[in-house]
This record gives sequence, structure tokens and C-alpha cells, in this order.
Amino acid sequence: MPRSNHKINSLIIKGGHKKKITWLNILNAGANEIAYLRREFNFAPEDLRDATVNITALHAKVKGRENYIFLAIRFPYYSQENETINGAEIDFFIGHDLLVTLHDNKINLLKKLFDGYQKQNGKQITPIDSSVDLYYQITDKLLDWSFNLLDDMSKTIDDIEDTIFSHKSRSAVTTLLDLRRNAINFRTITKNYQMVFEKFEKLRAEAGLSDSHTPFPAVIDKTKDLWNTIENRQEMLEALYATNESILNYRLNDIMKTLTIFSVIVFPLTLLAAIFGMNTLNGMPFINHPLGFWWIIAIMLLGSFSMLLFFKRKGWM
Repeated sequence: MPRSNHKINSLIIKGGHKKKITWLNILNAGANEIAYLRREFNFAPEDLRDATVNITALHAKVKGRENYIFLAIRFPYYSQENETINGAEIDFFIGHDLLVTLHDNKINLLKKLFDGYQKQNGKQITPIDSSVDLYYQITDKLLDWSFNLLDDMSKTIDDIEDTIFSHKSRSAVTTLLDLRRNAINFRTITKNYQMVFEKFEKLRAEAGLSDSHTPFPAVIDKTKDLWNTIENRQEMLEALYATNESILNYRLNDIMKTLTIFSVIVFPLTLLAAIFGMNTLNGMPFINHPLGFWWIIAIMLLGSFSMLLFFKRKGWM
């Protein structure tokens, strides 16, 4: 291990039966780090190319090799910069007593886990007897991280629900759209988790990589729970969005109804004003009458009152 390369962090974890598991945690792998992995561990060039942080996999990759398994998978994280949930790729090389992780530290949980193992000086509270045990422990923490993101989303959804029903539906539109986008991103990122872990387990068994302490079904169950939870959140968001749209449409219709009633009530006034504003003095009633102005005002008010009474009887107001 080159001591001068600060991007490559090495840790020896003491397992049972005097076994030692090496964990290499690499941040922002560049050409030097990739060359080191190719030279020291003989990883396949195409796997190392996929593990370069500048190339983000749009879908998960699981490949079984002669002496290791390569896995590239995205995990969700919340970006403070654009306030959205995005996916950060983490690449794993899992071999016999060897685990290599490559990432760009957007999900800083991985570095915290590494630092936590370092502070324990290789003495683990949870038994680790193989690189697969270590991989599953890391994955389990990353899945918990995803659940925490969903919990934060749920709190925001509850706040939006209160906002919608407190007559502030207009201000909730932007937040609802952002939440829908985040739910879609989260769903896209986590969609294939179950398939990925099932394929990994199959390749692990074929390669003879042991997992002494990690119950594989528990990991699969957690991915199912994660998927069901995000599905429920998305359904809730769609229901809230539809409810908010209904409230906005109802208020818009109510405003249009009020404006329509007002325009119809004012119509007799406008009509009579237009008629008596014509330049045809001969034969125009009330023109020469001393109370003609007040007669015209009375007729206008009578017409408006009649329209108002008509709407009232129809139950339109």
C-alpha cells in the first residue's frame, strides 16, 4: 500500500479464527489509484473502467470473476445544492478476505463507517469473518441511510398535508412538485435492489465467498421493505397532489362563479347606460322629464335587483 496516496485508506479487520479482512476505501479514484488496483489485485480492466468516479452507472452492475465479484450500485442521498434526492455510485470489489470500495464521498456515511472501524482498532462488536460479512454490514447501514431519507420525506409530506388543509394550497404546489420529483428519483435508484442482491448472493455462492454471520434473507427483506415504503410514499404524494389540484380548481371555479354573477348583475346597468348614452334625443324617454335621471337610475337598480333575485332563487349564490 503506497503511504503517500491519501486517496487510498487501508484497514485490517480482525475476524474470527485469526482471519484478517483488508478493507481499502478509495475516494475519488483517479488514474493512479486505478493503476494501483490493476497492478496489485489484477482486477479486470472493464471493471476498473466502470469504477472510475467520472463514469456513473445508470443501472446496477454485478459481475462474477474468477477471484472476486464486482458490484456497482447507486444509493440515494440528499443534495443540499439543488435540494433534490440524487444517486451516488459506490463500487465494490469483494474478494477472499478483501473488500475495496470506491466512491466520491457524496454519501459520507461510508467514510464514517470506515473511520468507526478504525477507532475500534479492528475489534468488531458485530462478528466479521469474511469480506462478504463486511460488505453486508456496509450495505445494511446504507439501506438504513435510505430509510432515514424516507423518514425525512415523510415528515415533509405531513407538513404539506397540514398546509393544504389550512387554506394555503397555492404555496404547497412547488413543494409538492419537488417531493414528487424526489420520490421518482428515489424509486428509480432503488428499483433493482432486490435483483442486485439476489444475483450477488448467487455469484457469491458460486465463487465460494463465505458469509458466516450475515443472514441473507434479512438483507432481501430490508430491500423489499424499502421498496414498499417508497411506493407508499409515492402513492401518498400522488393523492395529496390530486387533492391540492382539486382544492385549487374548486377555488378557481368559485372565483369564476363570483365574477360571472357580478358581470351579469352589472349587465343591466351597462345596457341602460349604453342606450341612454346614444345621441338620439328625439323620442328618448325621460330626457325632458325633471326626474328623468332618477327614473333611469331606478330602472337600472331594478334590473340589477331582478338579476340578483333570479340567482338567489336558482341557488347559484
